[in-house]
Amino acid sequence: MVLLIGGKGLLGSALLNSSVILKDTDNLILGRGDVSLIDWKKNPFSHKIELVIYLAASTIPSRDVTNEVILNTKLLLEEFYIILDWSIRAKVPFVFISSSGSLSLRREIIPWRENDLPSLSSYYSQIKVLQEGLLISNLAKENLIIMRPSNLFGFEKIKKGFGLVDNLKFLKKTGNAINIFSNINCYRDYIYVEDFVYVFDKIIKSQYRGVVNVASGHIYTILELIEAANVKFHLVDGYDNLEPYHSVIDNGIMRQLISSYLFKDPINYLVRV
Repeated sequence: MVLLIGGKGLLGSALLNSSVILKDTDNLILGRGDVSLIDWKKNPFSHKIELVIYLAASTIPSRDVTNEVILNTKLLLEEFYIILDWSIRAKVPFVFISSSGSLSLRREIIPWRENDLPSLSSYYSQIKVLQEGLLISNLAKENLIIMRPSNLFGFEKIKKGFGLVDNLKFLKKTGNAINIFSNINCYRDYIYVEDFVYVFDKIIKSQYRGVVNVASGHIYTILELIEAANVKFHLVDGYDNLEPYHSVIDNGIMRQLISSYLFKDPINYLVRV
């Protein structure tokens, strides 16, 4: 049995097609708020769990510290610790899906390597950094994996996409405007969501433990993607004095763990009819 926590978004939906998850028919999917309702010492199904995949993340993109933010943070971190503590004691592999594309990085470090930690730039990234900190302090337990996907794309079945690439794909059809909340000259790595699932399967089956950056090697500036999409857009600086930042990450460990594989290019994805 695989326990999947979170997973209502782009990546969670794609991971449901993972061979690691599909091998069982009685997998358990919990949403945020469900973990703390379970007595993990007495629950009858807990002994059947062979893998924990933690995807739950903040849904509040605010920088302001409000009561909602405080309560959301408290619940998220409490539940994260509950399931992390249980998995360590039960010696069940715990996979934390962190981020790289959505975090602010130390700008003097390009590419970002597995032993580098992100800087705090938003509420979302602060939660990811705190969760990574809890995991890294327990990596010696030998059952923990931190996977950091670069910027994901590929949710073609919905009207509006998940991130920049999919939104550009959507705007190519509609001609509407788009707001850009970062410097258009910053470099980013992009990975197709099904490519991430392929890497996920390989890493889980490899028995690797530790931190791994999951990136495709397709590196573009935001401006290059906008030009490739050939759409009219309205550029808005979302934050005052926003500096360019780079989320080009080193995928050396990932490359060692998988065989030769052709990753989908975001530009080809954008221009494809």
